[in-house]
Amino acid sequence: MNVWNPVLETMPPEDLRRYQLIKFKEQCIYAFKNSPYYMRKFTEAGLKLKDLENIKTMDDVLKIPISSKKEFAAAQEGKEPFPYGELLAVPIERISEYHQTSGTTGTPLRWGDTWADWEWYADIWATILYSRGLRAKDRLYIAFPYHIYIAFWGGHYGAEKIGAEVIPGGSTGTEERIREIVELRCTALMCTPSYALHMVNIAKQMDIDLRKTAVSKLFCTGEPGASIISTKQRIEEAWGAKVFDHVGATEAPLWSFQCEEQRGLHLNEAHYLVEILNPETLTPVAEGETGTVVVTNFARKGMRAI
Repeated sequence: MNVWNPVLETMPPEDLRRYQLIKFKEQCIYAFKNSPYYMRKFTEAGLKLKDLENIKTMDDVLKIPISSKKEFAAAQEGKEPFPYGELLAVPIERISEYHQTSGTTGTPLRWGDTWADWEWYADIWATILYSRGLRAKDRLYIAFPYHIYIAFWGGHYGAEKIGAEVIPGGSTGTEERIREIVELRCTALMCTPSYALHMVNIAKQMDIDLRKTAVSKLFCTGEPGASIISTKQRIEEAWGAKVFDHVGATEAPLWSFQCEEQRGLHLNEAHYLVEILNPETLTPVAEGETGTVVVTNFARKGMRAI
């Protein structure tokens, strides 16, 4: 069974729900006490500390106000401590990792993690990679420039937790990356879906058939392509390998992922509370209806996403 953490991943549904409510309550209480943003947000919603301490059901969860990315950005702009502003919930000296969003929809959101947060992030990466069959015997190539975007940073450390050998592609050019993948007999690859297809085109110019490499697994993210059937099939056929997708964001990484069975996406429920809400009423949608995804992570201490 491809389970990294049996205690969390095989928890009975009723126990999982109780666990989620406990962790959600803990996050709310901690944020109220330590983050100026959340203290103001909850207070403006008429919530006191005792209300947060009494969170026991999903109905109680629905009383907690939802935050948007725009609100997060406003809580940082011109606010101290720089660059995290009012979202920071620990002394800034405890922040050891910095990342930011791309800023494609406005001002970049700057995110800081403590070392404990970073260990958690690596562990949930280990969870999804293990579910896809990555093991210590694998040699994983990461075609990623290792810049300030969070992307595959956690994938590097999650693979190391499993014991897999990691080859960082860094800022190397595409031709050199392809040669390294071939020469080092890499068995797995991390990249964006569009870059996986770009590598196919460059490999053809190099007269290299990527189907003959040792790569059997591609872990894609950053774009929706790996969950679009036609795009996924193109990549799999060109590489002769399975393609896996996951969903996340800088402030809420890896809240959903695809396992080795490749039959849709799992909610990462041991680490997140994921709600599907009607965008107008902010109430849960009925089964079969579409809605807005609302995510709360359970572990981060440096900066909360509730």
